[in-house]
Formats: sequence, C-alpha cells, structure tokens
Amino acid sequence: MTPENTPVQNIDSEAAALRSAEKVLEKVDAESRFRKFTGKWGLVITVIAVAMSLFHLYTSGFGTLMAMKQRSVHLAFLLLLTFLLYPGSGRAPRKRPSVIDFLWLALALSSSLYILFTFDAFSMRGTAIAMDYIMGTILVVCVLEATRRTVGKELMILSLIFLAYGYWGEYIPGDLGHTGFSFKRIIYQLFLSSEGIFGISLG
Repeated sequence: MTPENTPVQNIDSEAAALRSAEKVLEKVDAESRFRKFTGKWGLVITVIAVAMSLFHLYTSGFGTLMAMKQRSVHLAFLLLLTFLLYPGSGRAPRKRPSVIDFLWLALALSSSLYILFTFDAFSMRGTAIAMDYIMGTILVVCVLEATRRTVGKELMILSLIFLAYGYWGEYIPGDLGHTGFSFKRIIYQLFLSSEGIFGISLG
C-alpha cells in the first residue's frame, strides 16, 4: 500500500504539470510565449503602457496630430511593447529582453517615428527620396517580425505571399495576373500612403 502524497507534493506535481503544459502550448501558440515581467522590467512595461494611454488621451482632445503622424506614434508604442514582451524564439530569455530584441527595437522605433518627423517635408516635396524607401523597407520587415512573434509564422508567410503577388503578378497566368508593381511602388504604398501600414486599421 503506497502512502498518499502530502499537500506539498501535490502542489509540486501540479506545478510541474502546468509547466509541462505551458511548454507544449508554446510550441503551437506564439501568443503563449508572452513574457510576464516583474521588478524593473515590469515597471518599464507599465511606464510605456501608461505613456501610450496618456498620449492617446491627450491627442484625442487637446494636441491633435494629423492622421499619419498619430498613427506613426501609435505604431511605435505597439512595436516597442511587442519586441519587449514577445521573445523571438523559444530559446530567448524570458526574464529580460535579449540583445536581438534591442536591435529590433532600434529599427522599429527609427522607422515608425520617421514619419512623425519627416512627413511634412515629404508633403512639401510631393515625391519620395531614397531614405523614405529605406526606412519603409525596414518598417515592413519589423511589422512582419512583430506579426511572427505575436500571431505566428503562418500569418507572416501569408503576408509575404501577398507581397510577392504584388511584385511578380505579371508571371501569373489568367485573370489573377496583373502587370506587377515595382519594389518602390509597393514600399511607397505601404509606408507613405494612408492605405498601407498607416491606414485606418491602425487608428
């Protein structure tokens, strides 16, 4: 006759089972890899989230920005939280961001906030310059990576298929084919128009 488990043993067993279930879930569900920060990094996340809320409260009634600028700041906050809270892989640290996360953060913030500081100049020029296309390309890559981290690689792959369709449409036979768009045209539409990344779906 085997002795019954003590309450402590039962708790340990349940905790081990929970950790095992979480590991299995992380393999099939990207959202479950969400970092749960405490201490210093928990405070950082709280400050960012509060700052984002205050920004939207302020601009909704007092310091209104034009749509493209408003959305660029909104996206910057979202990407900032995404690259901090969602690790890039199962091997990435969970208690702090990695060096790779900070590299993604630098790219994401510089490219998303680029619109905030340069859109007036773009409006005056009426045409895009080389730096616009460079920053636009960087932002598209950052959004794809953020999508992979939060939703999973499936949606990222689907997005890449549609981008490829836009570029190589001339090689598709039948009614689905089209003349194709240049790389610059695609980046312009996604980055510098209100029908791309900074469209109405962003806010």
